[in-house]
Amino acid sequence: MHELSDYDCVLRRGTEAGGEEHVPVQLKELPPTRVDPDLDFGAMFRKLGKYVDSEDLVVALYVNRRISKCDLDSLLVSKPRLRELWILGATSPAERQGGQEWSIVGSVTRPPKARVTCRFTYPDVNASDEGT
Repeated sequence: MHELSDYDCVLRRGTEAGGEEHVPVQLKELPPTRVDPDLDFGAMFRKLGKYVDSEDLVVALYVNRRISKCDLDSLLVSKPRLRELWILGATSPAERQGGQEWSIVGSVTRPPKARVTCRFTYPDVNASDEGT
């Protein structure tokens, strides 16, 4: 099978001006170390360099391994030519009582103060099932 495009899906989102836009999204995964022990954040970011003409592309990177700390700015020495790069993953063990903590950080290609971080618990055992 041959890929014809550098994205997996197209999402529609609102603009600040109140309009709509369609955004191509490429989904990536940093697999567990037992699957690929040689692939790390640095190698993954270098792989993003293949998207040389993708200034409209948004990449969502799922981190499927435990990471204690990561200095994104040192890894992004040469920033990929992407519209946005979002990183998501669990920040607590799955066995945690009350649900697993997750974080989404984006866009990491922006300066640190311009990035958005969203933290949430899944499943949220305190959430109400009313209305569903």
